[in-house]
Amino acid sequence: MFLTALLQSSAAALLLSLSQPNGDCVPDFSRVGYHWGDDPLPKVKVVKKLSPPADGADATPLIQEAVDAMTGPGAILLRAGTWKLSGSVRIGKSGVVLRGEGEGKTILYGSSRTQYDLVVFGKLEPRMLDKEARARVLGDYVPVGQMFVDVDHSEHFQKGDCVYLFRPGTPEWLHAIRADRMQQHHADVGIVVRQWQPAEFNLYWERKVMKVEGNRIWLDNPVVLALEKRFGGGRLIKGSRERICECGLEQLTLDCSYNPAILDAQGRCIDENHAWSGVSFYAVEHSWVRNVTALHFGYGLVHLHEGAKNITVKDCTNLDPVSRVRGQRRYGYCLNRCELCLVESCSSDRDRHGPVTQARTCGPNVFLDFTMTGALNDAGPHYKLAQGTLYDCVHTDGELNVQDRDGGGYGHGWAGVNIWLWNCEARSIACQDQWDVAHNYAVGCIADKGCGFFGQGAHEYWMKRHGYYPGHVKDFEERPDGVWVSQGRHVEPASLYRYQLEQRRKAGIRIAEKRRKGK
Repeated sequence: MFLTALLQSSAAALLLSLSQPNGDCVPDFSRVGYHWGDDPLPKVKVVKKLSPPADGADATPLIQEAVDAMTGPGAILLRAGTWKLSGSVRIGKSGVVLRGEGEGKTILYGSSRTQYDLVVFGKLEPRMLDKEARARVLGDYVPVGQMFVDVDHSEHFQKGDCVYLFRPGTPEWLHAIRADRMQQHHADVGIVVRQWQPAEFNLYWERKVMKVEGNRIWLDNPVVLALEKRFGGGRLIKGSRERICECGLEQLTLDCSYNPAILDAQGRCIDENHAWSGVSFYAVEHSWVRNVTALHFGYGLVHLHEGAKNITVKDCTNLDPVSRVRGQRRYGYCLNRCELCLVESCSSDRDRHGPVTQARTCGPNVFLDFTMTGALNDAGPHYKLAQGTLYDCVHTDGELNVQDRDGGGYGHGWAGVNIWLWNCEARSIACQDQWDVAHNYAVGCIADKGCGFFGQGAHEYWMKRHGYYPGHVKDFEERPDGVWVSQGRHVEPASLYRYQLEQRRKAGIRIAEKRRKGK
């Protein structure tokens, strides 16, 4: 008992020590995933059982008809065997679960020689914003980690409302982070860098109102990018998005046809005329993928698109991707503008970017207990400003980077901001602060300190290793180091996410409404 209390005390002290003078603190990352982590993934009752066509015929119509005929929640059990899918199975209603009889037993097999997603949940639905119920966020600086905002018209909001916390993209902000003057890196291959434009970086974080106290609006999840008056401040806007929910994919193997004879100089199969992603989520919430193995896809196992929210991906494996080794390929677990999602106890092999975020992915989101082997590129945020992602106990035999990519690609710029690497292990880690505007953190990580493209020592590293500095960069300026704590030695708590979830449960803080028995 004494030792447990001592460890908890030291953990609390460590988190407190990571607070910044401007009020930024460690965000509460425990409020992500299915039902905000308040409820376990459900065991949904089987309502239909299907067997694969005995003659090996296309099974897409069979499964699609069963999905379309569902009139209520339930699981469709796909019995053991190989199910050939010539096209996507599309699930557009709530409560539908596709379940196999186990990985390696029930196989969904993409049989078409074209790029498509094997299973698609939901569709892209627009964000709807109320034209009247809006308020200006007060204060010169609303710090990272804060769970509330003060507004000038709190009468527009009440407990349970869906709201959007809006932060404008402004020329002043983009200038401060040097995103309006990125340098050309790839002139030799005809790629032209695109400077970031203010309107492209208008950011919206979806939140739930927990309570209203005077002008103070308490939210279900923290601020993950400071709202600064000098950069346009912020707004709170009532809104909504149509979504389906309580959907799942589980106990399956996903595979696809490809031509093994198409090889690159390293002997890797690079055929790209085959199924591209195992499963994609669009406007879907409180849903899951668990115990799924994917083989041979060009993009990855799971792709969480804009509109996906509170999705849990658990105990999954992505193996043997088949594609060229270049951009927009081999992103095993891709968070692409989704929110409040959790990828837990998953792994990937021979991906370019295994646990990865794409442009303007609004946090918090969490990768927990992730293992990446045979890495062909780095793990971490990929480009254009993901915010508030926690990489918690992520292990890779390659690099793990949080950096400014500047004019790399078409202008990747800052890959992420307010990114937390917690007790991670890698060959090397580059963790850079966004100049003097925002921080990134590496806590308890075991890795050599890497320099990335532009970190401290990058120029010397490239000159020593290659004899030149790549990218036609004229005016090299080192990016400042991020916040490093206990490099080379893990810290307590062993998992930030699990510690925060435990503390929240002890405090009795619950976001999801309590479910009635049997629901």
